[in-house]
Amino acid sequence: MPPFLPTVLTDAQIDAIGSFLATLNEPKNQGPVIRLVEETGPKNYDPMTDQHQILVDRAVRIQRGPMEGLSGRSIHVGQPDGINYSFDPRVL
Repeated sequence: MPPFLPTVLTDAQIDAIGSFLATLNEPKNQGPVIRLVEETGPKNYDPMTDQHQILVDRAVRIQRGPMEGLSGRSIHVGQPDGINYSFDPRVL
């Protein structure tokens, strides 16, 4: 493994990489698992209180909006039957 400067990786990240590599050993030689973040349960999310959400009821809803991995010109379509999709005209 190439050497990394302390400015690139923290000590916790280096320990996590070492622990991951240890998991590739035989089960009796595997090391402990080190987690970089604390485990948290699912957050309670209520779409009815989110003012940025437009809920689909009995009619098809069409809107534009930003979404990670898609262009800002994407068209999002929500259908009453629960099938939703986004169309990115930049890549068809």
